Amino acid sequence: MPKNYFDFEPFIHFIDAELDFVILELKQHEFPDVNFPPAIQCFGEIDFEKEIHLIGHSGGNQMKEDSCVQPMIRNKDTHDYILSLEQWSIRHLPNGENFYSALHDKHKVLLHTTFDRGSSGSPGININGREAIVVLMLSGGVPTCFYDGLYTKVPHNKLVEYGVSMTDIYEKLRDMNETLCMKVFNLLSL
Repeated sequence: MPKNYFDFEPFIHFIDAELDFVILELKQHEFPDVNFPPAIQCFGEIDFEKEIHLIGHSGGNQMKEDSCVQPMIRNKDTHDYILSLEQWSIRHLPNGENFYSALHDKHKVLLHTTFDRGSSGSPGININGREAIVVLMLSGGVPTCFYDGLYTKVPHNKLVEYGVSMTDIYEKLRDMNETLCMKVFNLLSL
């Protein structure tokens, strides 16, 4: 394994299908001169008035940032937008399939990004002064036929990515495994 790669312990600490997240642990690196990346220290609620900055490895490539990503507030306009995407999907995508129904899940925070396949797990950050606050974890995008590479003729304005808020993850973990929650969210020393 190259020196700049990290691997995971073969153990799943927590998994949740509803919110679509899993908690794994990084393995201690075999190269003594390579340290773990710095721990994330600050988590919070999404400020829908502020842009989200995403940091990830889109397409498995070198890490990049996608700034100026505006999260969509759940309201009538967003609901109507989802309905219009569903109609477009049925008319234009393979087999007349509705690839956008997953967007009705209230736990999904909807976004338009420049990220591509392989970005799931990327942190979404709000900036408050000089403080970077992780508010979201990117978890997917629709239509899946595009992200799976099966149908690539989808206009960029019809691509919708989504994430899960760190608040939802925190609350789920707190309710299911409070000790692990305290460790993950830096509320106890590891």
